Amino acid sequence: LPPSIFCIASATLLIAPTWLRGIVALPLSKVMPPISRLRTLSRRRADGLSASMVEMGRTLSATQWLAGLEGVQRWSRSVAQWFADGFDLLVLPVLPEPPVPLGELTVEGQGGEPFNLVMRVSGLTVFTFPFNFTGQPAISLPLHWTADGLPVGVQIVAPYGREDVLLRVAAQLEQAQPWADRRPPVSA
Repeated sequence: LPPSIFCIASATLLIAPTWLRGIVALPLSKVMPPISRLRTLSRRRADGLSASMVEMGRTLSATQWLAGLEGVQRWSRSVAQWFADGFDLLVLPVLPEPPVPLGELTVEGQGGEPFNLVMRVSGLTVFTFPFNFTGQPAISLPLHWTADGLPVGVQIVAPYGREDVLLRVAAQLEQAQPWADRRPPVSA
């Protein structure tokens, strides 16, 4: 997307926590049980990130939730328009930084603070999560490797309904730069 659109979206996430809470809570409305049953969800039955998102969602009013939904719809329209203006693909990093160490993306890894975990994950998924909302097909390809042998993903996004273009480009990239035999070192 044009830098101005991406900067506006990123700034919105940083300066509008109500909008962010609405965005974070939206996917839960699609996969979680009805609100009457949601109140019984305990941390024992959910991973740290999901439990944190449920807690954030519980703080939303209907107006705040609708504002988050409106933000998602506005973003979706702007992305669709960008592709309609003649662009075939959008190339982005998968993460804004190298892969994080194992254990960092847990409540414990974030000092025991669930909100810190939500914010950390939100910061790491800034390039990928928007397309979960807009419906554009996207693929992550390991096209670079760090000095430590960790894969660095490149995300390619296609217009809605153009999975064929996305898969053809991905296949060509894999042929030009094979990665199937590459394995990162494992540690735990």
